Amino acid sequence: MTALPEATFMAIAADRESGAAELAERGLDLAAAVAAAAPSAAEARARAAAVALRLAEVRPAMAPLGNWAAAFHTALVAALGRGETPADAARSVRAEVGGRKRAVVEAVVATAREALAEARVVVTLGYSSTVAESLAALPGCRAVVAEARPGLEGRHLCQRLLAGGGFVTCITDAALALAAADADAVIIGADAIAPDGSAVNKTGSRLAALAAADARIPFYVLADGFKLDLRGHPTVEVMAPGEVWPEHPELCRNVPFETVPARLITAHLTDEGCVLPSAIGARAEALRTLWAAVTADTGLAERPDDDEDEPRE
Repeated sequence: MTALPEATFMAIAADRESGAAELAERGLDLAAAVAAAAPSAAEARARAAAVALRLAEVRPAMAPLGNWAAAFHTALVAALGRGETPADAARSVRAEVGGRKRAVVEAVVATAREALAEARVVVTLGYSSTVAESLAALPGCRAVVAEARPGLEGRHLCQRLLAGGGFVTCITDAALALAAADADAVIIGADAIAPDGSAVNKTGSRLAALAAADARIPFYVLADGFKLDLRGHPTVEVMAPGEVWPEHPELCRNVPFETVPARLITAHLTDEGCVLPSAIGARAEALRTLWAAVTADTGLAERPDDDEDEPRE
């Protein structure tokens, strides 16, 4: 099989501004391009499967990258089975899966709009394109956004909301509890969801959840079913310490993601409505079917797993 474009994977791995949903779009573009250039249907299937597996590895805390690529692979197999050429199949399937992905996001936004219909002040942390769209769908609601150090992704969310005419206040991460005391809800996106209902997101998310519990307001996770991580213990990444303090990286540790336990989550606002954490794992079987097809086309017995509970260095 032709070697995959490693430089593109590394660019995705290095991206600190885009959310998981946006990086998943880039992954779909890559899968389509690689499959379209294949000389045969068998090669196209193998390439698409390899891309899905590589995307699952390159940002292990972001489950949608691999999951959506796995969905692309399954749809590609069906299109090739109908006699489409690799190029035609890749093109049509990219449009099909992209449409499905867009519909899933719109369904999450609709769920959030209903759950937060009465909210006047909502606190969030960092950047999530789904959170941005959901807040934009709440006219008159003020978003209080923690800036999410060291990457300051929250400022990106503020700029996006302001560009759309939204009401925004930017705060430091340390002010989350203070802000929650005057808010109606705290919301976050998620880079991955475990079958037990816990969520992986930007570090500071667990503090935001604790602040919501202390203020006795709901803590919602906005996430669709493609963010489910079948490993059950989403991998937490460790990034360059110089991002924390460029002049003294030797003093720093930079863990950009953390797990929010299910007990601190009021509900997941999903493409299938408002779901309790205890019920979130019901989507696992559909994803297992996708990954079974991927691994069958790569000759692997199972999806790559990670037995380490500690963050990766």
